Amino acid sequence: MEKIAIAVGTCKKYSDVAFLFNKANRDFLSSYEVFFLTDEFINELSNEKQIIDSSNSWSKRIARSLTKLNTSHILFFLDDYFFHENVVIPKFINLENIGYMRLVNIPQTTSIHLDTEIDYSINFQPALWNRELLINILKHDNFSPWEAEINLNYLYNSYNTSGKEKLFLNIVDSYLNAVIKGEWSRLVLQYQIDISKSDRAVMSHMSWIFFKIKSFLIS
Repeated sequence: MEKIAIAVGTCKKYSDVAFLFNKANRDFLSSYEVFFLTDEFINELSNEKQIIDSSNSWSKRIARSLTKLNTSHILFFLDDYFFHENVVIPKFINLENIGYMRLVNIPQTTSIHLDTEIDYSINFQPALWNRELLINILKHDNFSPWEAEINLNYLYNSYNTSGKEKLFLNIVDSYLNAVIKGEWSRLVLQYQIDISKSDRAVMSHMSWIFFKIKSFLIS
């Protein structure tokens, strides 16, 4: 069994985002095999590995798709994360003990060991997951990504019956969250990402200001 693969959660509705994710991140994610977990075949990714499940439940769709992989762990990303650096798990990490390892410091912590009493300590920011554990977390309920994330601390504690570790290791210093509430972040313009073939709207200046203020207040 291979140790790590990359699983990207996407869908037909976000095919424009998935295409740009693949284009922008190809070199940064080249250390691992990449699979796109989608509800329908995405023509823009015709030459990429796609695992298709048509369930109306996001959580069950992702869980069933993950059963098709043959790795102990996955790097799980949503399709609107655009990286600026290589994403590689150091070889000294003992994967056997890892249930979840967050790769970015959001929410901020100074400890390598995550406290699940802190809201969103476990979340869908870029992370390394034990594949079977994430399947068990997602397969029982009809969650959207947001509903699942709200419950991740509780679900992790409930299904982590073997006591695997939940850790933080700052492997990814920065990345672009390219889509916010269904619209392109204004940062895609700053980073000169070519979105000319996408019909998706770009956030207005006012929406961007409100988003920045809200992010500052809750940080």
